[in-house]
Amino acid sequence: MVDMKVVFAYLSKKLPKYAKTNIQNVSLKFPDKRFVLLVDHSQNFNFGSRNNVEVIRLPDPSVSWVSGNDILRGHENFENNFWYKTIARFKLIENYMQMRDESILHIEADIVLNQNFPFAKIESIEKEFAFSLINQHQGIASILYLKNHHAAKELLKFAEARLRENPKYTDMDILGKLFNLKRKQVFILPTIDSGSFLSMNANNHINRDMADNFNFFNGVFDAATLGQYFFGLDRVHTHGFVKTQVYLPHHSVDPRGLKLLIEDKVVSVTVSDLKVEVFNFHIHSKINKLFLSKEKIIEYFIKEEKLSKLRYFSFLAFYNSKNYILKHQIRKVAKFLKLNSN
Repeated sequence: MVDMKVVFAYLSKKLPKYAKTNIQNVSLKFPDKRFVLLVDHSQNFNFGSRNNVEVIRLPDPSVSWVSGNDILRGHENFENNFWYKTIARFKLIENYMQMRDESILHIEADIVLNQNFPFAKIESIEKEFAFSLINQHQGIASILYLKNHHAAKELLKFAEARLRENPKYTDMDILGKLFNLKRKQVFILPTIDSGSFLSMNANNHINRDMADNFNFFNGVFDAATLGQYFFGLDRVHTHGFVKTQVYLPHHSVDPRGLKLLIEDKVVSVTVSDLKVEVFNFHIHSKINKLFLSKEKIIEYFIKEEKLSKLRYFSFLAFYNSKNYILKHQIRKVAKFLKLNSN
C-alpha cells in the first residue's frame, strides 16, 4: 500500500515567506511523512537537506485549463481573481493525481499542524472526499482528502458544473454544494465536538453534521474559525491592525469564551471544565513567526496575553494590505482602459 502524500498547492510566481517557513517546519515535525509542493511556475525552492519535500512543477492552469474553456469565461477578471487560484488548484491537484493515482491530503500553506495530527485515521477514510464545513452552505479546502485520481477528477468536473451555474461561486461554495448534493461520497472532518460546546446551537442539523465524526477522532479540526479568532484575520484586509477575537456569525463554530491550553505538546481549547483537542490551526493572519514553532508561539501568546488584545499592529500586515489595495486599483484601471479602447 502506497502511503498517503501530504500535498501543498501554490499558484503564484513567488512562494511567500510564511508558506516556505511552514513547509520547512512541518517536514521537520513529521520526518516520516512524504510532502509534495505543487507549483505552476519554474522558480526553484530550496528546502535545505530535507529529503521528504518534493517540488513538482505542473502546467499553469491559466493556460491548460482556463484558456479556451467556455465554462470559465463568465467569471469577471477570473485569472486575476483570488478565488481563481483557490479553484484552479483543483486542476493542479488533478494533474498531479493523474501522474500518481494515490490518496492525498491537501493542506493549505497557512495551516499549522498539531504534533498529534491524525494522519493514519484520515488515511483510513473509505469515502472519496473528506473536508470540513464552515456552515450549511460552505465547505473549505484548508484540509482536503482525496481518495484517488477518480475523486480528483470528479471534484474538478463538479467544480466546472457549478461554475457553469454561477461563475461567481468560490471553492467554499463548491465544496458546500458537493456535501449537500453528494453526501454519501463525503466524509466531514469534525469542527464541533460531540457535546456541541463549540457551537451556539447544538440542535441545528448542520452542527450535528459537523460533529458527526468527532468520536472517530476524539478531537476537532480548525476549518477557519479558531485560527481567525485567536491569531487574527487575513492581514490583507486589516490595514496593519491584526484583529483577534473577532466573532464571525456566519460560521457555525462559536469561539467566544474559549481559551487555549497546552499539555504535553497537545493543544486544546477549553471553557469551564470542558476541553477538546485541536489538530490544527488555520493562521489567516499569515504572520511568519506563527509558523516557526507552533507550541512555542502559542505559549508566547498565552504568556504575554496577546490573545486578550483585540488589535495589535503589524507593519508587515500594513504593507501587504496597502499593496493588495494598490494592485486591485491598478487592475480596475486596466480593465476600464481596455473596455474604452474597444
